[in-house]
Amino acid sequence: MFLHEDFLYVDLNKTGTVAVEKALGTLGFKPQKYKHHGKPTKADVQSRKVFATIRDPWSFYLSLWAYGVTHATLSGPYTRLTKFNPLGGRGGSINRSAAALSIPTYLAQSLSYDWKTAHERLYGAMEVERFRNWLPIILDPKRATFISGVFSQSGMVRHSGLLTYRYCKLLCFDSATLHSRKLTTLDALKAWEEEQCYVDHFVQTANLMPDLVDTLARIGAIGDAEAALTQVGATRSNSTLSSESKLATYYTPELVAAVAERERFLIDKFHYPAPM
Repeated sequence: MFLHEDFLYVDLNKTGTVAVEKALGTLGFKPQKYKHHGKPTKADVQSRKVFATIRDPWSFYLSLWAYGVTHATLSGPYTRLTKFNPLGGRGGSINRSAAALSIPTYLAQSLSYDWKTAHERLYGAMEVERFRNWLPIILDPKRATFISGVFSQSGMVRHSGLLTYRYCKLLCFDSATLHSRKLTTLDALKAWEEEQCYVDHFVQTANLMPDLVDTLARIGAIGDAEAALTQVGATRSNSTLSSESKLATYYTPELVAAVAERERFLIDKFHYPAPM
């Protein structure tokens, strides 16, 4: 969260947030309040234009996995998927009852999960095979208890994946409903998000710097988007082809479809095309 007197930037994990924060500094913006991946209060949002970064779910999952390979000690999913810990990641401060209920599920799922080989199978090297081992686990609603106890006990886990959960948790208010069992259908989630999302503008990671300066110009924070683009050392060149080539290396058609099924909410909201 980067709170400026005129705007608020909310940094959703694995969406180019470090680059955005660096660019804001280069453009001369200084935060009144800053917390990496922090959620603002309603008072923070009031009377400010709010923007956030977002990315397509296929590149998000590849980035999330790769971070675990290269920065294991800093990666929450790496810790959750490689170290047996029934009390870790339960989310008791969010919903104590759901956190407690998730523990038996965690223990039951652990019976069919090989903790001893998890590091090597999932994160042992930056190799396609490891990613293809990892992705079905992170998408499996039954294994969601490994990542987050309260997410695994929520209604939305039936139809939505980790990226949608993180999006809703950070970029929407009304945490109580999110972490209840009420949002059991995609339509219910869409209606809730429409009421609770406080973000005015979204910057797409695939077109990060051009989208950022265009957004800043749109909300009146800067005057000349092209000059700002030059100032941050970027151009409007399109890197879509190289990104699609990388996704094609790691994904199979089946895995593309699996992500599409679990992240349908965000795919529909932002009209993301499948990479293959």
